[in-house]
Amino acid sequence: GKRRTSRPLQSEIRDSLHSAYPDAEIDLHGDNREQALRRVDHLLDSWTRRGGHPVLRIITGKGNRSSGEAVLLDAVEARLREELGGRVAEMARDAGGGGWLVRLG
Repeated sequence: GKRRTSRPLQSEIRDSLHSAYPDAEIDLHGDNREQALRRVDHLLDSWTRRGGHPVLRIITGKGNRSSGEAVLLDAVEARLREELGGRVAEMARDAGGGGWLVRLG
């Protein structure tokens, strides 16, 4: 019979990301949307060139204290999802909720 390839469950992906020690971390607190997205692009570019499947932590803040940071959380998510077909293999909310964990692949 046909063998179905099983895709990992979201929870398995999250667990594998959360248990991985990030190869790099970037903190976007205080950046505006344009600065933050430029820094995310630069981070992905530099780590994509190195190859492998590095895990990156992108800290945006939760937006509790300012009108700007919640915008960053969503803007960065949108940018990463655009890259999902290309460079981003998996992503999950950071355990604290104030950012993203990303595995390139």
